[in-house]
Parts: sequence; structure tokens; C-alpha cells
Amino acid sequence: MIKLLGAGLIICGCFGVGLAMCRSHRRTEAMLEQLSGCIGWMMLELDYRTPPLAQLCRQAGERTAGPVGEVFTALADALERQLVAHVSTCMEAVLAENGGFPTVLENRLRSLGECLGEFDLAGQLRLLEAEQIKCQQELEALRRDGQTRLRNYRTLGLCAGVALAILLL
Repeated sequence: MIKLLGAGLIICGCFGVGLAMCRSHRRTEAMLEQLSGCIGWMMLELDYRTPPLAQLCRQAGERTAGPVGEVFTALADALERQLVAHVSTCMEAVLAENGGFPTVLENRLRSLGECLGEFDLAGQLRLLEAEQIKCQQELEALRRDGQTRLRNYRTLGLCAGVALAILLL
């Protein structure tokens, strides 16, 4: 009886790992959507109002929910605190403080930090548009393979649990 209970726990644990991988995939997808929307809003704001960079980041952080909004709010704080405001350095510090982002999102945020505040308005808008396109391409790639990948994660978790339970019985 104890062996069967242990086997059931092993199966449930491995299936839980598969579900956690699914949740991570969905979280990455949601965060990329947030970032794409945030970049779109920043482009509109720069095109019509041209606010200072720290103010732009703070407003973007307030308008964007979730971890992406928190990154932009922290970036605005870092830009306001520093005497020499180099955005890529501030973005690195913010990402180091607020770790745990998916690699794809972290790369997009680093790339965004490198292009913010470095060019004139027209160049800034072109670079933001390019970043938004890259973000949407990665989002489409995640969505295209999403259902298959999620099903594979769940199946792999369940099969690994059953295989491990059989080996231990």
C-alpha cells in the first residue's frame, strides 16, 4: 500500500513539474505581450509629447501591469537617482535587482535599455519600432509552437512520473 502511495506521489510530482513548465511558458508569453504594448505606448508618447526619459519610463510603468511595469518604474527611479544617467547601466542594475525574468524577455529589456535615450527623436522612434517588431516576432514564435509545447510538457511530466514510479516499484 505504501509503495502505491509513493508511486502516486511520484507521478503527481512529475506531472506538477510539467504543469509548472506550462505556467512558465504562459508567463513568458504574457510578459512579452506587456512589453510590446508598453513599447507601443512609449512610441506614441514620444511622437506626440516628448517627455523626459525618466518621466516616460515612470508613466510606462504605471500604465503597464505586472513585472514589466515594475521594471519600468524601477528604471525611472534609477534614472532619477543617478547623476550620470546612462540607460543601459540603469537597466542592468534593475534587471539584477528584479531577477527571475525569462531569458527572452530579459534580452529584449536589455536591448531596449541600450537604445533608450541614445538617439534623436526620429532615431529613437525607429529603434523602438524595431524593438516592438522583434518582441512581436518572438511572441508569434511562442504562440505558434505554444499548444504543441504545452501538451508536450504535460505529457512528458506524466510519462516521466509513470516511468520513475515503475522503476522504483
